[in-house]
Amino acid sequence: NPKCIQFSDTLMKEALFQKDDKYAGLAAYYHLLYYYNHNKTDSVAKWITQMEPHVHKSDIWDYFFDARRFQIDLYTFTEQYELAISEANKMKQKALDIDNNRGTVAAYQCLSNAYIGSQRWDEGLKALEEAYRLLPKNGNAVVHISVLSQLISVTKEMKDNYRQLKYLQELENV
Repeated sequence: NPKCIQFSDTLMKEALFQKDDKYAGLAAYYHLLYYYNHNKTDSVAKWITQMEPHVHKSDIWDYFFDARRFQIDLYTFTEQYELAISEANKMKQKALDIDNNRGTVAAYQCLSNAYIGSQRWDEGLKALEEAYRLLPKNGNAVVHISVLSQLISVTKEMKDNYRQLKYLQELENV
């Protein structure tokens, strides 16, 4: 919806006027979310670049890593697997450097998507299992369900019934 861009523009102008880095970062995030939903890789990259300085000043790293995940997933969707893997590894290193668990988990999910997209199923499963291992026990339920759902889907495709059952049972406990 183009109104999203109007809202984001208004939010960005107001945030910049008030020198509020958190809301400027969020405004950039809303822009890139719109462009991600329209598969506009270049526009997503532009808004990540605009978002990053505000993230550093306001500590909204979870949003930043979500944004990077959108960007990397677009690379995977457009079959740019090696670029996706390279960018996911950079994302993982950045998340590790600042000790951001959610960013690290998201990086492993991106790695998994790219590996699986390029038919490297074992590497994809290994990355997802690492994401799952890193999930905090009382963390974000949506992220937990997302990782488990991916694990269930991948193990089903790999015809690994033992692991699939294990992850289905764990999903029931979320």
